This record gives sequence, structure tokens and C-alpha cells, in this order.
Amino acid sequence: MKKISKRESMVMELVKFVQGKPTEEKKKIAYAYFEKKEYEKRRKLN
Repeated sequence: MKKISKRESMVMELVKFVQGKPTEEKKKIAYAYFEKKEYEKRRKLN
């Protein structure tokens, strides 16, 4: 089995989580998820 990075596994989890949801909701969830990531990155820098 190939080793996957933490980021990859989080994306896989996200994909599994949104699979049952309608497209509009998927977009909202993905957007919120990446907004949060950006926020955390900025917070670490400061």
C-alpha cells in the first residue's frame, strides 16, 4: 500500500463525507473547508 500524506487523507475523508450530499452543498462544504485551511495557515505565520 502506498503511503499517503496527511493532506491526502484529509481530502479523502472530505470526499467520503460529501459523497451523499447534493452538488450545491458540496461546493459550500469544500469552500468552507479551504477557507478554514487558509485561516489556519495565516494564524501559524503570525
